[in-house]
Amino acid sequence: MVRKSLSIGLIAGAAALVALSGENAKAQSSSTLFDRGSNVTLSHTDDIFNDAPQTFSVTLTGGQIPVSAPTAFQLNHTFTSTTGTGNSSTVSDAAVFAITNLANLSIGLKGGTGVTQTNVPGHAYQGPSNTDLAVDAIWDLGSSGFPTGGTFPGVNYQFALGGIVGISGMDEFKINLTFTELVPQGRPVQIGSLTVDKQFTNSTISPKAFTSSVAGSLLLNNGVHIPAGAKIAMTGNIDFYATNDESPSEFNLTQDSTIGFGDFTPDAAAPLPGSLYMGLAGIAGVLAFSLKSGRRLFA
Repeated sequence: MVRKSLSIGLIAGAAALVALSGENAKAQSSSTLFDRGSNVTLSHTDDIFNDAPQTFSVTLTGGQIPVSAPTAFQLNHTFTSTTGTGNSSTVSDAAVFAITNLANLSIGLKGGTGVTQTNVPGHAYQGPSNTDLAVDAIWDLGSSGFPTGGTFPGVNYQFALGGIVGISGMDEFKINLTFTELVPQGRPVQIGSLTVDKQFTNSTISPKAFTSSVAGSLLLNNGVHIPAGAKIAMTGNIDFYATNDESPSEFNLTQDSTIGFGDFTPDAAAPLPGSLYMGLAGIAGVLAFSLKSGRRLFA
């Protein structure tokens, strides 16, 4: 009897372990994950107008990208060029992190990310100095697909900008990103894109300080839910430029800033970006959102 009871207990225990393993696998598959095949390359270029510019880069793979803003910059680099009249220099700082939760799949940029250019007295640089973030970020969707709450898929972004534009100089912020659905055993499908180009100039005789922001929300995939088992990707570039003629220019983020997948929030999308990937089907999706939510999207 003891041997029989022991056998029954071992069988029951094994069955419990199998069931627990199955539940763990089920729970794991239900989660949306940041794909380890993702990568972000942070680059510093001294003079983009130079035919042979100096460039320094750091590439972070998915496993190296932290889940919150790091304490130190992942790229912290200086170029110095000497001419007959003196030195010119440029400094680049950048750091990224990845946010992955039910409501927010985003790439974050640490406050202070940006670039400076001091082109006097050397005047070695003919064009802007640049900090570039080349993004290839991928998320593996869990069992609920995207988004999880029965709302419309979107991309939300907010960048807090600030700096100093030197005399006869310019600071410039650019976004050029494409958003893609990666279907298993299928071809990638573009579900949206975003292009931003914001310039800050100075035609006065003294340095000009400024603060500004770039923020909004855009509808993805014509408002259609993205199914479980797919992947969604964000690829392209985010750029900071600084140039000057008679006094130093600097340009950076004044606080941590993010861009990523989430619920389409039309309150943040007015006016809608000109790069909104929409068309007639997209307009129909926005109208459907208005009817479903009872929110008036257009005046």
